[in-house]
Amino acid sequence: MDGRKDRISLESTSRVLTICFPGAKLVSLNTMLRVHDAKATRLKNTWLKRVEALRYTYKAVLEEWIAIATYPLLVEEVYITGESSLLDPESVTAACKPVIDALVSNGFLPDDDPSHIAHPLPYTSRGESPGLVICLRPAGRPWGLIEDATIQVASSLGR
Repeated sequence: MDGRKDRISLESTSRVLTICFPGAKLVSLNTMLRVHDAKATRLKNTWLKRVEALRYTYKAVLEEWIAIATYPLLVEEVYITGESSLLDPESVTAACKPVIDALVSNGFLPDDDPSHIAHPLPYTSRGESPGLVICLRPAGRPWGLIEDATIQVASSLGR
């Protein structure tokens, strides 16, 4: 994976950080479970290094993001691929886990626990220009886009 065209942008007024990884390919959880641990570790380290490079290249943007970020966040995960078979949405979320871990390790996020990430929003499609876009957007409430009525039903399960 070539990270020379990776980039981030910050929309200060809406407090949205967009991270672009042109040409990135995601590896499904099923594939990761079948590969040798050494290879899986190398793949995770690749994401760590790509995000680390962004941390140094966009230091001023990262510092501004850290100063204005509000939690919890919605994590939009948009994966465009040229491959014939698409990952299903759950697979996109699982495949993005090493990327989210790299964002935590490199200081883009304090943690990936529920107080910092409400939930992921995965999407995948075929396209001419493959890659991954991660968008960190304020959720506004701990349960993100889940309807209040659903939260009320879940809260009353034990009654």
